[in-house]
Amino acid sequence: MKKNEKNQYTIFKDLDISFTEWSDIMIFLKTNSIIQTVNETSYIKLLENIHITINKLGGFPSFDKYLISIFSKISKRQNKNIYNPMTPEEDNIQKYQWKIATIITSDIELYSFTIPVPGSNQNSYYYVRKLK
Repeated sequence: MKKNEKNQYTIFKDLDISFTEWSDIMIFLKTNSIIQTVNETSYIKLLENIHITINKLGGFPSFDKYLISIFSKISKRQNKNIYNPMTPEEDNIQKYQWKIATIITSDIELYSFTIPVPGSNQNSYYYVRKLK
């Protein structure tokens, strides 16, 4: 480890770790959480910055577990906001134009297939949709 002219170790300078980065790590070590930010994007950026800094120090398994937990929660929250109806009945906000088609139906270039129509013979008919 290097020392400066005052015989002090310079590990943070050598590893390019700022006072703010070290403070964020210390908050995590003391509270097992990080400070909240204005929005989710800045929160994720802060998590990434802390992770990079912690990796410079060799990594902390407790922070890895924390990251997995946080990203799992974020992923679940984002998945709840996905609107993906598979049938006309599920299209509560009537976002799509629906048809029933077969794989050889013409004039469905702008449509996407969803699921087979229940009761159709050998899955020969499918719901297809396109944005209105």
